[in-house]
Amino acid sequence: MLANLTDRFLSRQTTRRLRPLKRASGATIVEFALVFIILITMLFGIAEFGHMLYAYHFVNHAAKEAARWAMVNGATCNNDAPFSSNGLGSCTAPVTCSAGGCSTCSSGCATAKIADISNYVQMITPQGIDTTKVTVTPTWPGTSTFCIASAGKGPSCPVEVQVSYSYNFLFPLINVKTGPVTLSSTSEMVIAH
Repeated sequence: MLANLTDRFLSRQTTRRLRPLKRASGATIVEFALVFIILITMLFGIAEFGHMLYAYHFVNHAAKEAARWAMVNGATCNNDAPFSSNGLGSCTAPVTCSAGGCSTCSSGCATAKIADISNYVQMITPQGIDTTKVTVTPTWPGTSTFCIASAGKGPSCPVEVQVSYSYNFLFPLINVKTGPVTLSSTSEMVIAH
């Protein structure tokens, strides 16, 4: 008898609680739709920011690596040939690129030039980055008489490499409003030899 009373009481309580939900089913769908739109927008924003951060990380890394590569391929990079294990010196310029990829010099190497530094950046470009949108601007801003005499590529002269990337957003709604964003990084190092 007690169990029967409890069941009847609980079933009435449950029915009373569910009645307002049956009437509010249309409001629940509208609320879900609004929350879902906000959630998806946030998820797309997080994914877009992550991809943009990936692209900026590449730009920053490429500027540092290209400046380092230009630093060791200065005007006197072949002077250490007698002391190197291969007898060729430490020069690895020119960098040649073809449809299959890029490669550094293995014999008869010379000082790095603007095209070599651009090709080097193209060689280290990872997947997910469009190489046609990458711009490399190397300069040798040395003002001392020695730097001017060696065209700025002698030891103790600075080399500066700026890498820029025109980033297009993955999701077209953001791209329509803002257009492409230019990500840029500059690195300067002193030529070692």
